[in-house]
Amino acid sequence: MKLHVLTLISVLLLAVVVGCSSSDQAAVDEAVSVTLLAAQPATTTATRTPVPTDTPTPEATAVPTSVPAPRPEPTAVPTPTPEPTATSVPTLEPTATNVPTPEPTATPTENEIVTVTTSTNLIGIEGSEIILEGVQAKTLSDVGVLEAWARWISDEEIQQISINQETGSVSGSHVYSQAGEYTARVWVHGETGDKGWMDIVVEVLPKIPSSNVLTTIDSTGDAGLLAFSSITIGVDGLGLISYFDATNTDLKVAHCDDTNCTSATNTTLDSTGRVGSLSSITIGADGLGLISHWDETNDNLKVAHCDDTNCTSATNTTLDSTGSVGSLSSITIGADGLGLISYFDDTNDNLKVAHCDNTNCTSATTSTIVSIGIGMMPSITIGTDDLGLISYYDSKTDDLKVAHCDNTNCTSAKTTTLDSTGDVGRNASMTIGADGLGLISYYDKNNENLKVAHCDNTACTSVTTTTIDSTGIVGGYSSSTIGADGLGLISYVDMTNETLKVAHCDNTNCTSATTFTLDLPGAFFVSSITIGADGLGLISYVDMTNGDLKVLHCHNTFCSP
Repeated sequence: MKLHVLTLISVLLLAVVVGCSSSDQAAVDEAVSVTLLAAQPATTTATRTPVPTDTPTPEATAVPTSVPAPRPEPTAVPTPTPEPTATSVPTLEPTATNVPTPEPTATPTENEIVTVTTSTNLIGIEGSEIILEGVQAKTLSDVGVLEAWARWISDEEIQQISINQETGSVSGSHVYSQAGEYTARVWVHGETGDKGWMDIVVEVLPKIPSSNVLTTIDSTGDAGLLAFSSITIGVDGLGLISYFDATNTDLKVAHCDDTNCTSATNTTLDSTGRVGSLSSITIGADGLGLISHWDETNDNLKVAHCDDTNCTSATNTTLDSTGSVGSLSSITIGADGLGLISYFDDTNDNLKVAHCDNTNCTSATTSTIVSIGIGMMPSITIGTDDLGLISYYDSKTDDLKVAHCDNTNCTSAKTTTLDSTGDVGRNASMTIGADGLGLISYYDKNNENLKVAHCDNTACTSVTTTTIDSTGIVGGYSSSTIGADGLGLISYVDMTNETLKVAHCDNTNCTSATTFTLDLPGAFFVSSITIGADGLGLISYVDMTNGDLKVLHCHNTFCSP
């Protein structure tokens, strides 16, 4: 694979010879020549190879017409000095020892190489050729470039790169073996003796897992745009995804046609007003899908109960219409086999829970469990004690908190602050680990990192917190599950590079994790992850650039290359 990046950078390189008299200039030139000559290895001929400095070309010397009379016991015959020409002057490839690299200065002085830092980046993939093409490198007097080199990595040798004399631009390429951020430094020498550096930041992204299966499930209009898609596995072993069709403002569902979800059958379940945004899906005790979602038109909490395994139709019910309620809901099935839904009461800034009265959830009992602070972005699961466990973000204190239900219906709960270090807890996602304890992924806004909190006990009254990805702005819109290996698997967005990433926990407590990039740069938003019938990860997410709903099927437990 070859990634070509066309970058146009206008770099102004200051002429290094400014305001010197002829005698002063001669002294400076002589000193520079002596310094550079001393850095060269010893040569076996009498002719010194010129270096790319601003030392003036010496006057041509006359070529002797005959060999001088021999001296007593001569050891060698002097070699005539040829008259230098533009084509006969050899170009010396500079090395780290013979090309000075001073620190950048605001006001360059005489004979100082000027470092120019550009704001334009190159982006590529590890193991693939990254091309620097057509970079303008003209001097102050607007003349062409005589020589150009590049140091792609700070501790590597400088390599000569090509020059287009007509356009005054330079081009080159390099293959980076590892992902990371590098500074490529390009050195240029102008025809009039002007010279300088220009620094270009190169962002090398991890290799995309080629064996993972990427599929666009819905590209009709703005499918999934501005909404939380949510994925689960049906009793048929196939993926079932709820999402919002922003073009038609409807609640839709996609039923995967195979384990890898390489295709799906899409169905509109609710089209009454603007409905379906911020949905959450699970499978009920009857083996049928149950979806909580927000009726934005009426500011109500609604639920859709699928009529069949494929969810080709559904029964829609309004569960709570008291004030502005229902946004940012999360659903699970309780120990009693009935739906349990956590959601936000925007009117009163409360966290509420709806406990379904029957399998179809045609009615529910609602309770306010947090009335002090704001219980935003909740995520609910059932602990090993058969009671609900809800993580949420308190936007008044900017903390990550948890509510542990006191009973099966969750008519009340005990709350605990889990992380109060800065602004933390947004976009939290909770699951139960193989050790029977809660595992929560969430966003650290202050440090722009992905963090994980592992509960120390069943009620999660204390936790161990760990930052597992701090490369760039990462961790937004995370979703967590437990893989077939018993370790956490977390999907999330890398907002710096606009890519989808996954973190595979290295241990049960997830005190460290291995991260991978799953999709090429684009604009991705809100992922949801589950484990398929084959024991491999299945992730639904939104491609904001094209307004598409996508699914990625991992080809191994790590979801790695």
